[in-house]
This record gives sequence, structure tokens and C-alpha cells, in this order.
Amino acid sequence: MGRHLLRSERFLNLDFLFSNLKYSPLCADNKSSPVNVRVVGATNEVLQGKMKDGTFREDLYYRLAVIPVEIPPLRERLEDVPLLVNHFLQKQASASGGEPKTIDPLAVDILVTTITRATCASWRTRSNARAPYATKARS
Repeated sequence: MGRHLLRSERFLNLDFLFSNLKYSPLCADNKSSPVNVRVVGATNEVLQGKMKDGTFREDLYYRLAVIPVEIPPLRERLEDVPLLVNHFLQKQASASGGEPKTIDPLAVDILVTTITRATCASWRTRSNARAPYATKARS
């Protein structure tokens, strides 16, 4: 949601709706109807930083962030991996009308290890990418 809301001019109508809690359908002759709106949004952006640098409107942030729920990334909650695997196996079985498949606990352990290694490799890659700049800055 954050990337789309960074361009605030796209959301003037949404802002107007929040302000007035009324809308006028296109086919109506200047008739406005009351509206009760609940907005659920998600982003991986740090919106407080975006507000400071002026790329996200502060008033819109405070209208949307009534009940913020922060969920850490999966790499920080590896205990959820088995639950998610079983959930998606159940969901796939429901969609196909078959029996739910099971997964060997060793396979889940391998998946968790792979997530952990991928995360570490990603951090290493980012660190290695910054290393030449850090070396130049020190010299």
C-alpha cells in the first residue's frame, strides 16, 4: 500500500471521503450519501521516515494508522513455518477436493534452514555490496 500512497495526488478522493464521510455517485444528481469506511492497508515501507522526507502525507498517515499492527518478517518467526506449510497443504487439498498431504518434519527443518541461510546470504551480499564504499570512506 505504501508505494501507491506515496503519490498523494492519487488519493485526493480518498482524503475527501475521509473528511466528509459522504460520497456522490456519478449517476446521482448532486445527492450525497453517508458512508462508513474501514480501510485495511499494508506496507513494507517505514512510513514515519517517508513523512519526514516529505514523500508521504502526515495527515493521511494518522488517518490510516488508527490501529497499527506490526508483524515481523517470517525470517524472524521461523516457528511459524510449520504452521504455514500445513495451512497451505490443507488449502490445496480443499481446492482440489483431495486428502490433505503431509510433510515430513525433516523437510520442514530443511525449509527453515534454507530460509535462515537465504537470510544470512542476503545480509552478506548487502554487506559485500557496501564494502567498497566503506573502504573508500575510511581512506
